[in-house]
Amino acid sequence: MLRLKGISLISDPVAPAHGMASQTTADRTTVTSLGPANPNHNGHGGRSDVSDLGDLNGNFNDEAAHLALIEPWLTPRQRSLLLPLWGVAGWLTGALPALLGPRAAYATVQAVETFVDQHYTEQIERIDRIHPAKASPALNEIRALLAACRADEIGHRDEAAELLAGHATPLSPALRLWVWSVGAGSRAAVKVCRRI
Repeated sequence: MLRLKGISLISDPVAPAHGMASQTTADRTTVTSLGPANPNHNGHGGRSDVSDLGDLNGNFNDEAAHLALIEPWLTPRQRSLLLPLWGVAGWLTGALPALLGPRAAYATVQAVETFVDQHYTEQIERIDRIHPAKASPALNEIRALLAACRADEIGHRDEAAELLAGHATPLSPALRLWVWSVGAGSRAAVKVCRRI
């Protein structure tokens, strides 16, 4: 999750990935004003494990693809040292509800993707506030990348919600507590990523 505040995404030339245009020095300077990007790096590293839940089509592949799209925008120094920790956390966040059955897995994916949608929305709005003229090709590419990733996450959230709606009974209090803790844990992880 590219946390777009301050701005230090690219300080060295980065080879274009997946059709991204080459960044000029001016673009890199503009992009570097967006701030710490490792929450996006961490998020996709951990969430690739959350998304391997079976019925949810393509989530695991999407998360791995998002990570591959985000990493070229990061300098080696900006890549998270906590990625192994987030991988374990993501695996546990996926494995524990999977043991409890499809409803718990769907509710977990819906909770994670709801948070991610909000997080991407905040980042896109931040770009729009600091870059209203849309004159920077690099910021336009980052915004398009975030919007495309966000659209995938919304699709995952909506698919999980639809599958969850197929189960007529409401969520149990324990499952509601789990869903709340997943959202709270996601918010806490982003705060940690911004500092480390």
